[in-house]
Amino acid sequence: WVTTPFSVGVFVSAFFAFPHLCAILNALVEVSADEFDIINEQFTPGIGILYGTFVALTLDILYERQGKVQENASVEAALLSQ
Repeated sequence: WVTTPFSVGVFVSAFFAFPHLCAILNALVEVSADEFDIINEQFTPGIGILYGTFVALTLDILYERQGKVQENASVEAALLSQ
C-alpha cells in the first residue's frame, strides 16, 4: 500500500468516485439554500481550522520522530565503528 502505483490509483479512483458519491448523497439528503448558507458560512471555516491544526500537529510529531530516528541511527553507527 506504500507503492506509488497504489497511491496514484487511490487518488484517481477517489477523484472519479467523488461526483457519483455527491449525486447519491444529494438524492438522499435535501438541504435548502438557507441551510446550505448557514453550513457554508459557519460550520465549514471551523472545520477547516480544526483540520489544519490537526495536520500541523501530526506533521510536527512526525518530524520530531524522524529526527529521533536519525539521531539513533547516527549513535548506533558511531558505536559500531568503534
